[in-house]
Amino acid sequence: GKTKKLAVRRQRLVSDINGKNLVEEKKKLLVQIEPGMFDEQIITFNKQADEKEGYETGDIIITLCCTEHKVYERENNNLIIEKEISLYEIFDCQMTIEHLNKTKINVKCDNIDICGDELDLYKKLPGYGMPILGEKNKFGDLIIKFKPVIPKTISKEHKKVLYDIFPKLNTFEKLPSDTLELEITTESD
Repeated sequence: GKTKKLAVRRQRLVSDINGKNLVEEKKKLLVQIEPGMFDEQIITFNKQADEKEGYETGDIIITLCCTEHKVYERENNNLIIEKEISLYEIFDCQMTIEHLNKTKINVKCDNIDICGDELDLYKKLPGYGMPILGEKNKFGDLIIKFKPVIPKTISKEHKKVLYDIFPKLNTFEKLPSDTLELEITTESD
């Protein structure tokens, strides 16, 4: 939340000895942006627009336009961040995250199931999201989407270590025919 100054020009009816005249007036509005307000939320300044004889003065309507953040995404009152993790971190994930408000948070998680449902890659920190508008000291959640990064190739030594940790589940027989190479497929196939 913050307060922003907004300069507006409006036509105002002024009475003098010659009757009512329109004069241009410069006015500064203080726009109070409350913590937790959303993109495209409307703030109204009642009866602050142009005046015209015989008509009711209109309102100045401000529509908030939130810029995208390069790291965080907002979904309702929740903040979402995507973090890349290594194969090692799948089993022992500890990291420091810089929150949107610039504070640093240490988080940890054991055994992230990268082979399960996509939702298994999401973990949350309750109460570390955006302020909930109109509810003092209440916040949404900070949701971390883990993105496993696995190298395209590894050395023979590393393959041996992986084999020791993750032994093969399938057999491979020597057949008289050639071994066939698998192709990439898509959902439309």
